[in-house]
Amino acid sequence: ANNASGSESVLKKRRASELDDKETSWESIDKVGPFAAGGNDHSMCLDNNGSLWAFGRNQFGQLGISHILSSVKVDKQFPQQVPSISKIVSVSCGYYFTICVDDKGTLWSFGGNAFGCLGLGDLGNVDCQRMPTNIVGVPPMRAVSCGISHTLCISNENELFSFG
Repeated sequence: ANNASGSESVLKKRRASELDDKETSWESIDKVGPFAAGGNDHSMCLDNNGSLWAFGRNQFGQLGISHILSSVKVDKQFPQQVPSISKIVSVSCGYYFTICVDDKGTLWSFGGNAFGCLGLGDLGNVDCQRMPTNIVGVPPMRAVSCGISHTLCISNENELFSFG
């Protein structure tokens, strides 16, 4: 299929036999939940069980699905479950990063770390974090919202935190 500019669309309909073992289709996701978020070239959504699903570009680890620095197949056209975190209640995407909150208020970040947008403190000198990493030193959070290279979080006590 072609898009408005005449170039071929990134998303294509494929047969189940053409999918990688770790790829899935929308039909296998247990109903998309109340949150979905989009970054520059990646998207995240929650299902009703609090599982986080990722698809799109993954050049900086913004999908949270690979600890490998480079991979032959980095990008994901179909949703893939982020395996190392669960019971997510809020998610937001920045330009090349993702931040989410679980049901205990724990913040998780992954992707490109421009301007310290991952909130990793002493680890902020890393270029990217390819697997979800717990942001320490903050109280339990209930909501998160990301900009291009910054993050705002609201605590359970309605305090506003920012980084990046």
